[in-house]
Amino acid sequence: MNYFLWFFLFLSIPIIVHLFSFRRARKILFTNVRFIRKASTETRSKTRIKHWLILSARFLAFLSLIFVFVASIRDFNSTELDANDSFGLVYLDNSHSSVGNDVSDDIAFIERLILESESSKGYLLTNNFDPFSNHERSRSEIIDELPDISLSYSDRTFKEVLDRVEFSGDLYFVSDLQHSDGKSLERIKKDSLRNYYIFLKEQSSARNVYIDSIWVEKDIDDYQTNILRCKIGQTSNFSEGSIVVKLMDEFRNQISSVVVKLENRQDVSFSLPAVLSGTRFRLSLTGDDIEYDNDFFFVLGKIRYPKILVLSATYNKYLSNIFGNEQLFNLVISNYSDIDYKKISEADLVVMNDFYRIPEDIIRQNSENTSFIIIPSDSIDIDNYKRETGFSLKPSNSNFQEVQMNEGNLLLRGVYNRFKKLSDLPSAKRAFEVSGIQEVIFSLRDGGTYLGNSVGETIYLFSSPLSDEYTELPNHSVFLPLMYRIAEESLGSELSLFVYPGDFLEVPNLTADKPPRIISENYETIPEVTLRDRLSLIRIPVNLPPDFYYVIQGEDTIQSFGLNLAKSESQLEGSTFNELTNYFSDSPHVRIISASNGYEDISLPSTKTDSIWKYALILTLIFILVETMLHRYLK
Repeated sequence: MNYFLWFFLFLSIPIIVHLFSFRRARKILFTNVRFIRKASTETRSKTRIKHWLILSARFLAFLSLIFVFVASIRDFNSTELDANDSFGLVYLDNSHSSVGNDVSDDIAFIERLILESESSKGYLLTNNFDPFSNHERSRSEIIDELPDISLSYSDRTFKEVLDRVEFSGDLYFVSDLQHSDGKSLERIKKDSLRNYYIFLKEQSSARNVYIDSIWVEKDIDDYQTNILRCKIGQTSNFSEGSIVVKLMDEFRNQISSVVVKLENRQDVSFSLPAVLSGTRFRLSLTGDDIEYDNDFFFVLGKIRYPKILVLSATYNKYLSNIFGNEQLFNLVISNYSDIDYKKISEADLVVMNDFYRIPEDIIRQNSENTSFIIIPSDSIDIDNYKRETGFSLKPSNSNFQEVQMNEGNLLLRGVYNRFKKLSDLPSAKRAFEVSGIQEVIFSLRDGGTYLGNSVGETIYLFSSPLSDEYTELPNHSVFLPLMYRIAEESLGSELSLFVYPGDFLEVPNLTADKPPRIISENYETIPEVTLRDRLSLIRIPVNLPPDFYYVIQGEDTIQSFGLNLAKSESQLEGSTFNELTNYFSDSPHVRIISASNGYEDISLPSTKTDSIWKYALILTLIFILVETMLHRYLK
């Protein structure tokens, strides 16, 4: 039983006083007592009524006085009348999107929130999810810890925060609720056994620009040059504006820059200088509405040249010429009758030209790490092709038609923009109709597939031989960038190297004798590691700030990488105050308080009531006055 109920024992006081407040009757002598009986009866009834009224007024006065004490200590309407004197759990969202670059105002508000609660203990949770956050601690311990709270680089979802809570008291959220979702809000709405106080730092009006993604590809005009392409992201309320995107080295020396008009939502391209692998770069954004994520760190990875294996039943000059550039490819040519299965497993791209039959299981056993280009002969074993490639083929004898490029195919990125205006695209005709699970790269004017690739596997299939009798493609300028892009895609990874907090980084050459470390100029930590034969996995800690880092084991530097702020933290697309207020309008246990303009004007919710005890005190005085009036005027 709650210890506040012991106050109700004071209600026995007016009863005891009433029982022991009888006065001894005064004797009055009369010469004639003929009329005494009637007068005595009337007097006894009035006295009994007077005593009951006085007892009631006195009883109600004591009851009101008890409520004065009880309500001044705890909220009588609180859903959590426990006896542990805890203010509950306070969650501070100290992520970039919520606090910006300075968390001091939020810390001061949390301190005021805890001090004004007049409770002796409770819980404190931040985005770091420290181990002690699920342990109840004294108010003084939490206050002492507040100055040590700093900016967090993790992007916790609202579901993660709710799952972290392991006690049943009141909850106070100081957050922008950027990562809230419908299920989590519904969960709060249904949990009416405790109170929720949400101090919302609304971000709906904020505008932000950030680097959404980057990738590196070859220049189709000069395949010895790398092109860095980056996609600019921006919040949905952006309609116009401009920024400057700068490509800089790790020492902030500017290499080049581009002015971007945001209303056009254009991508940005830079020509990367001739650098050694492992060179570190940053993209820097300057201009209006740049909130905090204005640097993007990446490392140019090791440039590896594709290993090309051409297996051909007959000599094909086009394939030899296009992959014969030793500065771009490691080319090996073998005859159909001299297949080396070890070379197939080591190759990035295998070109199988003019095969009547495809050797059994040669694709299936190597498709995980190797790409295949299948160029059929004019006569093939159709059942064998279907079984080994997954495509369905049947003979066809179409006329020469103009080849058309699929604009949406990622393989043609850059190629399509260069050749889409050409009116003299090459012509070709099909030797076979191709169907099955595929993505069309080149088609003919009648809609038939000329070049397609399998979905889920990297198998590219032409619908006719690569000879002058069937196609003009090898003699056209579009053929070179097409084949180069297929060879580039066969490498399976981008040339740039960057990660986000919580990602897994593939690292080679790790051993089990010493734990690897992640270090930068200002930080050093030992990460979680999963060892594998070739490439081990390192999980990037969520509390590291964006910067350049090294992976070091012992005295050896294994790898360098760039760490960036989580993309979701840059989007600033949180719940609005009106949305939450309307959603929880029928939930009295949930209170939404706007903190968008700071904390100065916010009146803090408290575990004590600001009004009930005052009304109870007024009632106490009224009932005392009633008792006095009864004594004075009721005879």
